[in-house]
Amino acid sequence: MTYAPAPPPPTPDWAALAESAERQRVRRRRLAYGVGGLLAAGLAAGVAATALGGAPEAGDGGRAPVTRAHAVETAGPGRGPAGTADPVAALSTAALDTAPTTVGTFFSGPDLTVAGRTYTREAVSATRDCAAAHTAGPELVRAGCEALYRATYRRGGIAVTVGVAVFGDADGALRAKDRVPGHLRPLGGFCAGVRCRLTATAFGRYTYVTVTGRADGRPVAAADQAALTADRDVRRHVFGRLVDRGRRASG
Repeated sequence: MTYAPAPPPPTPDWAALAESAERQRVRRRRLAYGVGGLLAAGLAAGVAATALGGAPEAGDGGRAPVTRAHAVETAGPGRGPAGTADPVAALSTAALDTAPTTVGTFFSGPDLTVAGRTYTREAVSATRDCAAAHTAGPELVRAGCEALYRATYRRGGIAVTVGVAVFGDADGALRAKDRVPGHLRPLGGFCAGVRCRLTATAFGRYTYVTVTGRADGRPVAAADQAALTADRDVRRHVFGRLVDRGRRASG
């Protein structure tokens, strides 16, 4: 009798695993530090909101209807303020995170490779006019946005624009993440008035946002695995760059 080979094990749900770890960390801090510790954990958390919604046209400041899910990306156990091994805490304020920021701080180029998948960087942008690069720009400005860096990566028929907004502190980044997910203006002309994959994540004093869609302008379905994979790869890349920056700052 012959047997078919066993299927490969499923890919772990890293977002769910990270969310569980972050919840445990918050519970531990609540028990150890009381209200003060809970607030510190909230500032240190890198919380991502994901959605599938219509990316607005340029100049359209209206919010698109979305179906929202929540996840957490975490850099590992928190161990207090800067000067420790916690990269999120080291990036929590501009006073602690003093290194300059450039396009190269956040985005690899000309190519980005994650898990053997290579993406070509097609466009970059850097501006201190946060309102010009985001359809909910006034909200970013009110939250204290100081600069916004964007890059578009493409692999096959999928394009991802990722934007990193810089704030004076983690509180501003969290406010921006909560108020303006999914309104980044894509670089490259895709996601114009069609449904695309949208995310927003806070990490220290940074909020990074992605808009992922079909380069040919078609809408993205909720089950579009290629779009999901590309979005995760680009977010993982930016997350890793921020972790490295935080570890250097905390050293």
